[in-house]
Amino acid sequence: MRNMKNRISFEKKLILTIIVTILIPIIICIILMYNIWQNMLYEKINEYLEYVAENTIIELDKIILDTQQLARKISEEDMINNYLEGTKSIDRDSVLTNLKQNILFDSKIDAIYLIGKNISIVDYVKDHTKSYINLNIIESYRQLPEGWYVKQHIPFYVKDAKNDKGKFIIEINKDAFYDTLKHIYYKQAKEVFLINNLGQLIASNEGTETGQIISKEYQEFLTKRSSVYENIISAQSHIIFVSEPLCNGWKLIFSTPKIEYLGDILFFQYQMIASIFIITIAGLLIIVYVSKQLTHPLKDLAKQMSKFGQGDLDSRLEIKTQDEIATLNHTFNQMVIDMKKLIESEYEQKVLKQNAEIKSLQMQINPHFLYNTLDTINWLARMHGMDDVGDITASLGRLMRYSLSKKKYTQIKEEIEYLKDYVEIQEVRYGDRVSVIFEVDEELGIYYIPKLLIQPIVENAIVHGIEGKLVESTVCVRVEKLENDIAIIIEDDGVGIEPEIVNNLLLKNEGLEKEGHTSLGIRNVNQRIQMVYGKEYGMQIDSILGIGTKITLRIKKEVK
Repeated sequence: MRNMKNRISFEKKLILTIIVTILIPIIICIILMYNIWQNMLYEKINEYLEYVAENTIIELDKIILDTQQLARKISEEDMINNYLEGTKSIDRDSVLTNLKQNILFDSKIDAIYLIGKNISIVDYVKDHTKSYINLNIIESYRQLPEGWYVKQHIPFYVKDAKNDKGKFIIEINKDAFYDTLKHIYYKQAKEVFLINNLGQLIASNEGTETGQIISKEYQEFLTKRSSVYENIISAQSHIIFVSEPLCNGWKLIFSTPKIEYLGDILFFQYQMIASIFIITIAGLLIIVYVSKQLTHPLKDLAKQMSKFGQGDLDSRLEIKTQDEIATLNHTFNQMVIDMKKLIESEYEQKVLKQNAEIKSLQMQINPHFLYNTLDTINWLARMHGMDDVGDITASLGRLMRYSLSKKKYTQIKEEIEYLKDYVEIQEVRYGDRVSVIFEVDEELGIYYIPKLLIQPIVENAIVHGIEGKLVESTVCVRVEKLENDIAIIIEDDGVGIEPEIVNNLLLKNEGLEKEGHTSLGIRNVNQRIQMVYGKEYGMQIDSILGIGTKITLRIKKEVK
């Protein structure tokens, strides 16, 4: 698997990377947004269905409540109640006229019937050409409780008369409910049914005959609460919306084939799929184009590098842009030029090197010859009674032997011995003006430090700190233990260092380099410590003008 991954070209890796990091997240975001929008659209459709149902219920409730209020009004009239009680002064025609006046201008009502216990039926029917309640069976309605009914395909309302002396039956025009439902035009509500709690159809938006029992597929929704449901109607999936009950317990049922109900959502879905397809194709084309534009210069670079590797020193890349690849191409061109110059001059360099080695051999003096010469001078001086010259010569010989040794690290005790030889020579030069004191913990003498680490600091203390004073000065060299580290402290009571110089002394500063090798030596000591032990180690300088200077070298405690 890893080998296959390694064999994939950079261009293909770039294309895959862009697809994974950009194109796929975009498609995922689009799909997530689609799901969110789809849910929002579902909610909007359902909210609108509820809105349509609420407004329809308001209109239907008005028909029902107006009818009930009219029945209540008539039942409370004295003429009607006196007639029902058998008062002879009130004849049937007067009652009929009263009933006629109450419903004549109400288009929702087709007929009204007054049924008494000891009187004949008083009825007023607006239009006998329309269907109305058969008087032959209306007597059977005497026992009906007060409420709404559907008989003989006619909806009507039964109201008890005062003191239960009779009943009023108000026949409702079927078109009153149909006219309310037929105006509902919404593709998420293809069929709308108004049904009672017995499953009888009161009205529908398609004008279905009143009184029919709705199909079994819808009957189960009579007892369900208001919500959106899904059911199979006539072998087709339908979305069913059940409304809240009307004031008399009737319900509205909205039914729509699912494919029509989801029409907008499906259209939006198709648009989304098409958009994803277009975005994917366009994105892939753009990605391929961009990747080729990015990798083409790299392919050219790889080709020229291959030619260069085969020995073509005239390989060059054309620089057309100013981006990072152009910088890379420029670097390659410069490398080829430099390499060509290097190869062309290699023979000359070899000749010069050989000549230099010959001259070096001619000029080289064996160090042992120098040691032996200094040793001879030492004994000659002592033979002639010049012991001080002999001591200096011996110290110089030991200094030369130590400094020319090939080892990079030395024990602290060896470094101190070397330093004592150096101080002995300086004390001869400065006489009583300088005194160097050594305070070294013997336990620390076995630890190793970089060779010639302390001498530049002591030299700086003598040359810059004491040389400017006329009175005797002291330099103290201490080696102390700091848990896992070692502190080497060189402290003098010389003239001190100016604060500005102290702040810049450890920095790479050309001005300091020009001051002399001692200032440069201090900086080099700090750099050597940090190169060996890390940035957390190094040098600290504390100095006060006229008082003196204290330099602390913090190094790691190591035995090696």
